[in-house]
Amino acid sequence: MKKVLSLVLAMLMVLSVFAVTSFAAATPEISQIVSTFKGAVITWAPVEDAVAYIVYRDGDVIGTTVECQFTDTDVVDGQTYFYRLASQDKNSELSEMTDVFEVVYSMPYCDHADKKLVIDYKATVFAPGSSHYHCDTCGYDSAPSVIKQLVPASPVINYLSNGINGLKVAWNQVDGATSYLLYRRAGGESEFKLLGELKGTSYEDKAVKSGVYYKYVVRAKNAAGLSKYIGGKVLRYVATPTNIVPANTEGGIYVKWNAVANATSYRVYRKQAGDAQWTYLKTVTANNYFDRAVEPGVDYIYTVRALAGGIYSNFLAGSKIRRLEIAELNTVKSAKEGIYVDFEPVEGASGYYVYRKTSGNWTSNSYLGVIKTTKSHTYLDNSAKKGVTYTYTVKAFYSDGKTTSVAAYESKGISCKDLY
Repeated sequence: MKKVLSLVLAMLMVLSVFAVTSFAAATPEISQIVSTFKGAVITWAPVEDAVAYIVYRDGDVIGTTVECQFTDTDVVDGQTYFYRLASQDKNSELSEMTDVFEVVYSMPYCDHADKKLVIDYKATVFAPGSSHYHCDTCGYDSAPSVIKQLVPASPVINYLSNGINGLKVAWNQVDGATSYLLYRRAGGESEFKLLGELKGTSYEDKAVKSGVYYKYVVRAKNAAGLSKYIGGKVLRYVATPTNIVPANTEGGIYVKWNAVANATSYRVYRKQAGDAQWTYLKTVTANNYFDRAVEPGVDYIYTVRALAGGIYSNFLAGSKIRRLEIAELNTVKSAKEGIYVDFEPVEGASGYYVYRKTSGNWTSNSYLGVIKTTKSHTYLDNSAKKGVTYTYTVKAFYSDGKTTSVAAYESKGISCKDLY
């Protein structure tokens, strides 16, 4: 009984040994070796349990692959080579090597009648591409060659306008452009002038003359070069009227501004302070305008656009002005304290300037003093000298701390002799 048990245990031990032992994969069999333009192409049938194949040439390992094909590219036309092959299992065990396979490598001949251009990567405005030639007859592939990077598309000028300080031009952004070259040609010139290489898509050209026509074109640029320019835009530059100064006068507000070269007329606009919209008043040929349709105590702002050849300039707003009527003088009276000057209050005023003279015209030296309130409409001149006759006038004013509006005045004035 003990002998039988020992025999059974021995057999189990043998079986357990066989259960955990793995054998190397079978030896692969080379199917063929073909001479191609790329080299000697070795193919074989797959082997069960093989995870890789080792390729030998002349006794040395030249490659390892998981495929059932390998190309030996290091070959010379007419040279004899000896190849062998082995498989490798998951435990890195190698099979026996195949028999030696002798090959004389012979570079195949083909006139490449079916050679076709193959685009590997298309060139874009952002990067170059690549291409090669492939022959469908023999499988020949040329070395890849670089396809030049594309230049950007041509920008289109979509905005050209008279600005406050010059002509403003803008164009669309172009994919792949790293910068833009802007050119300008003035009327009468035969060639375009480069204004600059710009990163953005807009430019204000300040070196322009009022009344002159200008044409602009733009080209996009990247590492491949410059785009062509298309079309372009033309506009006559009309300068913006500047130094718009309104002033209170008898009967209204007088507005003047600097004349613009080559302007044929001017359009005058007005709005009340705080309003968003301008109201058109009139087109005039002179660089001034008298506005009679104004209301006392109302704040106004004026602007002007120059016009030349049907093209309008841009515009700047003038300073704010409050419409103030002339202060009407009532009486002047001599008293022991001095001479009292009395006048009518002016709607919208915040105070009054008082002037005095003995003869001649009113000058800056005629200024006498100020009344900084609207509650008093009488001024005491306590510096008058006995026996001297003085003439007085008054200017109403309004100040908001930022701008000051001054009314016109009675130029004749009102006179009085100091009796005390």
